[in-house]
Amino acid sequence: MNNVTLTANASSSSYTVTLNKGTGIASVTKPSVAGTQVGDTAWMVYYGQTVTLSAIASTGYTFSGWTVNAGGVTVSNNSFTMPNNAVTLTANATINQYSLKVYAYHNSAADVSAFANAATGGTVKIGNGTAGASATSSVNYGSTTTITAYAVTGY
Repeated sequence: MNNVTLTANASSSSYTVTLNKGTGIASVTKPSVAGTQVGDTAWMVYYGQTVTLSAIASTGYTFSGWTVNAGGVTVSNNSFTMPNNAVTLTANATINQYSLKVYAYHNSAADVSAFANAATGGTVKIGNGTAGASATSSVNYGSTTTITAYAVTGY
């Protein structure tokens, strides 16, 4: 009987992680454990590694999370475990919104206690809103809106 020697060769498999920029994302950065870059925003990552993601929102936007487009991973706290297949993700951001409130006054001193009403000092409105002694609206970063003031008759 002859002895046979067998040698097992193992290698870690690597797969592509592709990061896309959604609306309001300025840039995505190389994942924490990424190896060779294989595209503008694609890198090779070994199976089983914990991949930490990072994206930078554009001015006027706030980073809101990741969408998994392919690969079946779950992203938690900007990280996931690399499966034995390629993964494609999109970084998402939401536009910042600001509250705008304007008041109509009935005297030139603009005393806060001197708010106007339709009978004494006119009204204001924002955009297509309803005219009143005051008007409130949400306005997206970088957008424009129209503020209209209406004087009472005689002013």
